[in-house]
Formats: sequence, C-alpha cells, structure tokens
Amino acid sequence: MALLLACASASKLQTAVREGDASGVRTLLAAAGGLEADEAYSYEEADGWGRSPLHEAVEFGHAEVVEEILAAKPGLVSAPDELGWTALHWAALNGAEPIARRLLALKAQPDAQENEFGCQPLQWAARRGHLQLITLLLSHGASAGHLDKENRTAAAWARLTGHEMAARLLEGQTETQEGRPEVTARADGMSPLHLAVAKGDAAEVRRLLEPSGAAREMLAKADAWVRTPLIAAIQPGAASEELSLQLLSFLAADASGEADSAALAPDRDGRDPLHWAVLAGHVELVRRLTALAPRPQRDRWGRTLLHHAAANGHEALVELLVEQGAEVDAVDDSQQTPLHLACGISGSAGAAQRLLSAGASTEAQDRLQRRPVHYASLAGQTEVLGVLMQAGASAAAIDMDGFTPLNFAIAVA
Repeated sequence: MALLLACASASKLQTAVREGDASGVRTLLAAAGGLEADEAYSYEEADGWGRSPLHEAVEFGHAEVVEEILAAKPGLVSAPDELGWTALHWAALNGAEPIARRLLALKAQPDAQENEFGCQPLQWAARRGHLQLITLLLSHGASAGHLDKENRTAAAWARLTGHEMAARLLEGQTETQEGRPEVTARADGMSPLHLAVAKGDAAEVRRLLEPSGAAREMLAKADAWVRTPLIAAIQPGAASEELSLQLLSFLAADASGEADSAALAPDRDGRDPLHWAVLAGHVELVRRLTALAPRPQRDRWGRTLLHHAAANGHEALVELLVEQGAEVDAVDDSQQTPLHLACGISGSAGAAQRLLSAGASTEAQDRLQRRPVHYASLAGQTEVLGVLMQAGASAAAIDMDGFTPLNFAIAVA
C-alpha cells in the first residue's frame, strides 16, 4: 500500500518542486515519512532519469524547496541520477552559489563525476564562468587539476568557452596545487605557434610564420585536443579577431591544397575554424572562411553553424547564414532547431525574429517534446515569448511530462 502511495504521489511532489511550493513539498514529504527505505526511494525519484526532487529543486533554483528536501532527506545531498549528476553539479552549472554552499555544508562531494564527460562540478562552473562558484568549490577541496574524459581541466574548459577571468583564476589555483602553471599542462602537444597564439603575441606569430615554407607545416599542426593554431586563435576568449585574420592571411598566402585542408581541419568535437568563428561571433572571419573553405559538416552533437549562431545570439551571423542558404529547421542530436536555442540558451529576441522571418517553425519538438516556447518560458525570456506569440506559438503546448509553457513560467517566477 505504501509503495502505491509513493508512486501516486510522485507527480504531485514533482509539480510542487518545479513550482517552488515549499509548503506543498513539506506536506508531501511529511506524508511519506512512514515509508520503508526501498519504497521511499521510489517516492523520491522524480522522473525517468533517476533524478530526485533535490536535483530538480536545485535545477530550478528554488532554495526554500532545497531546504525542505534536505531537512527531510539529507542522504540525497550527493545522490547521483542515472547520468551521474549530483545536486552540486546542477548548482555549479547554474551559478547557484547559496544553494551550493548549503550542499557543501552537508558534505556534498565536490569531486563527484558525471558519466558522459567525467566532469566534476568545478568543470561545469568553469564552463559557465561562475567565479563565485569556482572560488567556493576550490575552498572545499575541488581539484583544479582534475582531467575529464577529454583530458580537459576546469581551466581548459573556461578558456574553451571564453571565460578568461575564470581561466586565470583556475590556472593560478593549479599552480598552487600542482607546483606548475596550467599553461604548462595545456602545452601538451602544442607547437610554438599554439603558444604564441595562446599569449596573443602577434609579433611572435609573424616571426614564426614569415620564413619561407614555415607557414604550411605550422598551420597544419594540431595539439592534444586536435586543435590547429587557427582554431586556438578563434576560440572565444583565446585571442583577438585580428590575430585570427593574421593567421588566415598566412594560410591564404601559402595555399597548397593539402596544407589548406589540414590547417582547416576540425577538432576532436567536429568543429572546424568556421564553426569556431561562428561561436565567437566574428562576422568578417566567417565571410573570409566561407570563401576559402567548403561549408563544414555538423559537429559531434549534430549542430550546424546556424545552431551555434542562434545559441549565442549572434543576430548578424544568423542573418548571414540564412542568406547563404542555411536550413532554418535543421535538428541536432537532441532534435532541437536553431530556434529552440535562440529562445532558451541565448534568449535573443532578434535572432529568434530573424529565424521566424526565414520560416522557422514554432511547433518543432525536441526529444522532450518541448517547443521553443517551452524554453523561452523556462528561461524567463519575456521579450522572446512576445516574439513567439506574435508568430503563432501555442501557450497550451505540452511536453512529454504534460507541462505547458505556463507551468515553466510559474516555476521560474
């Protein structure tokens, strides 16, 4: 009987958690107090991914609900879901410093690793550039030198995602912990040209490439992450657009088929210099690369150039790529279109409007059966919601869990 009660109540608890109803959560948890341990786990499991109510409370940023759950079920503090994510991973990802502090006070594990990338919470905080979270995690013993499955440290992720201040903070911490600066760790497989690019040293780049015949080989050499110097220069936060254009000028001057192909090759994530130019928002560089090289394939996540432009709110690039014939409703491996990403990740009303004007569908559904309007609501993007409503998006659309955009809007209010 208790197990039936647990299963029947799970959806009520999930709804209360997502809506930030601390009083309702308290009542439901009290009602489950008499359940046996194995039955209680069924009650606590909120969804098909093995996420407990604590995971969802942290994901939605409901601090009061987090307190209620931890008071009733403190053992959940480091419990992983089926993907290996703990509540601390979610706090780190979302920059929820007060919640993370509370989790750590209850001995949440800062070294817990999720399954897909082997990333610890510190690496997810670094990927989003959350300086307070990074400092907090380091103060509780998180390792700046931990390598994930891609052999990337938190500092490497910070640089890869364009968070220069976070990278510098983590590099200094790695020097303290390891007795050597992070740049030494990142230099594995890096050529002198990679290192000059990493420093933003245009004079050294010119000195290395100007000797006759030198450019061809050096521009084609990849580092341990299969990054050519051009990719390293373009990546957000790595160097200036001027330095990237300088490298490109040497590549064009030394054009010779095979060398060009190697110098413009993709990295281990399937992203070539053109992908990275779009990610960085470098319009002139995108124009130059488009003229020099064929349009690249999708990256390892199935995302196109237009996905990346939309996800980063680069309106001018969205317009340029659409003019060049990009497919506006192309789907990635999560079945998300560029409009999904413009509405949720970047919250760019301008990018969303340009996509809609080019014929993007407001009714496209991803693997969770969520439409762009769901993500705009979840992210609290009111201006984007206005654009979608004017384009005919349905406020009554439901996802695979039966939630409408209004449910998400209430949850994040």
